[in-house]
Formats: sequence, structure tokens, C-alpha cells
Amino acid sequence: MKHPFLYAFKMICIIFCSALVAAFASMTLVWLTGRLRQPKQLATVYFDAFALYVLVCTAIIIIRFALHSRGYSRVYSKSMKEGYTDSFFAYFEKRAKRSLTKNKKNAATMALASCYAEAGRYTDAVETLHKIDFFSLDEKARAEYFNTALYTEIISGNLAEAEKLYAAGKSLLERYSGGAEIDRTLAALSFARGDMYDAEAKLLELCEHALPDHVASACGIYLTMIYLQTDRLEKAKLAAEMTIPNISSYRDKQIMLRLMKCIENAYDAQCETAYEG
Repeated sequence: MKHPFLYAFKMICIIFCSALVAAFASMTLVWLTGRLRQPKQLATVYFDAFALYVLVCTAIIIIRFALHSRGYSRVYSKSMKEGYTDSFFAYFEKRAKRSLTKNKKNAATMALASCYAEAGRYTDAVETLHKIDFFSLDEKARAEYFNTALYTEIISGNLAEAEKLYAAGKSLLERYSGGAEIDRTLAALSFARGDMYDAEAKLLELCEHALPDHVASACGIYLTMIYLQTDRLEKAKLAAEMTIPNISSYRDKQIMLRLMKCIENAYDAQCETAYEG
């Protein structure tokens, strides 16, 4: 995922350059038609056209971004209530097909694979990733590819395949560690290996930073499971309570409901033991 400041800077540069070209073309057209010849008049046309194009381009980008965000939020909000319907996958499949550039298409395809994995359709997730030409990706995109593939195998419970992927992409993943999603995946790998101490340390370090909801949700769920498995019920309860506001997927919602039930049962068993004592 692109850093928002870099993305904003890129958009500003595109708008600025496009407006310069469009304003120059407008001024040239006016000059060729002979309507205006004076330099001051042409300069006025140029700057007026430049300002107009900047406003129009900015408005178009804002509207497109708002519609995109609204559509994304609507799809996820609906999935939280109804689960993973055909319309959920159709939305992300459409995004992948409509991507205009190769980089955007690859990013949308990885997002689609993540959605399949989130829904438990692991075979579809792997097949979707295989549609991407790995060797055409730049280094950072390759790290994102390995991260998506690795996390898919981890949550599917296929630790053997996850270990193979980690061995193949270890250098790339470590080079780009520090990103929320990769660090979450490395913590999840430690958990899958049964190394609760390392997983907890990585998750707590990750939670010190501002995180996207889906990453914060995953971190909270893993911490809750770690605390439950190590008989720290108070911490498990607190971790669950802090995670609930960040739940942003149907899968995480179902997992958290099961964990809350486990915490409740553990407290009941603790009370029964104390009563019998």
C-alpha cells in the first residue's frame, strides 16, 4: 500500500503538470485563432486556464476518491452482516479487471487474493496470486506478493508451505519489515510455529504504532489467543475488548466471537475451581 503522503504528492505533481500542458495548449489555440495577440492578454489566458484546469482536475480526483472509498466501505460493511457473498468478490474482481496500469492491476489482484484468503477460499487465493507475473514486479511489490502468499498459508494452517515461502522470500520480507502488514505476518508466523514469546513481543511492538484497522484487528486477535493459551485471562479479556472496535472483516468478527466465548468459559471454569476449593 502506498504511503498517503507520497500518493498525495504524486497526485499534486500530476495535476500541476497536466494543468501546465493544458494551459499552454489553450493559450496556443487562442493565439493561433488570432483572437488575442498581446503578451499580457495571452498571459492572462494562460493563468486563467491553468487555475481552471487545477480546480477541475482536483474536483474530479476528490469525487473519484470519495466514490471509491464509499464503495469500498459499503462492500465491507455489508460483508460484516451478510458474510462473504458473491457481490463481495465481484467488487474486488471488477477492480482487478478495470485497473488501467500493470502496477494497479497487480495490486488489485493481490487484494483479491487477500479477500479469498479472508473468506477461507485458500485455493482460490493461491490461484489468483499465480495470475501475477512475479518476475515483472519491482522489489517492493515482490515483498508484498510474498507477504500475501505467506499470510494466506499461515491462516490456512499450512505451516509447511508457509515455511517454504518464508525461506524463499526471507530477504525481501526482512528488507521491507517495518511495514504494518509484513510485521503482522511475521508475528503470525511465530505464533503458528508455537513461539508465543516471540509472537507476543512482535505484536506488542507493532501495537505501539498507529495501524490500519485490519492489521490492528489481527494483532488484537493473536494477542488474545496468546494470552488465553498462556492462562492470562485478564490480559486476554482486555486485549479482546480493545480489539473489538477495530474489527473490520467478517472473518475477524467470527473469530472474536469464539474467543470471547472461550474467555467466558475459562472464567466460569476458574470460578467453579475456586468454589470447589
